[in-house]
Parts: sequence; structure tokens; C-alpha cells
Amino acid sequence: MLMKCQYVKTGNKRDEDPSRLRQHVRTHGVSFEEAQTVFGDDHAIRFYDPDHSDDGDRFIMRGVSLKLRILVACPAIKKATP
Repeated sequence: MLMKCQYVKTGNKRDEDPSRLRQHVRTHGVSFEEAQTVFGDDHAIRFYDPDHSDDGDRFIMRGVSLKLRILVACPAIKKATP
């Protein structure tokens, strides 16, 4: 199963909203918790995404989750605002 390219963030109050989390599972078939496990895949493929990095560095990553599903995630490192 492939996940549509999504930001995967932690520590964001918006991402702790139960209705938003349920909607994400309905839309993408995967929870944020499972998607975050891709970052632990030592063999994941990561590359920089210059076309979508206007407001920060964005990457595209394909890896295997702890549930052994192939997922695609697009983590972003936002630029600091003064």
C-alpha cells in the first residue's frame, strides 16, 4: 500500500485532534503513528524535493513501516520565522 505524500509532524496540537486523526486514516488508510515508523527504516529512500521547498526544506521518503507496509511520506523542515 502506498500512502499519498503527506507531511508527518510530531508535537503539533493540530495533529493531536482525534477527528483529524480519524479523517487521516479514512483518507490515506494509515495513521500518523504508523507513518512515523518509516523514519526508523534504515533502508528507506530519501531525496530532497526542491519543487515544494519554498517555505522550508521538504523531502520525499519511501520506506517500510513497522506493519511491513511500503509508505511514502513527505516530511518538511520549516524555516524559522523571526
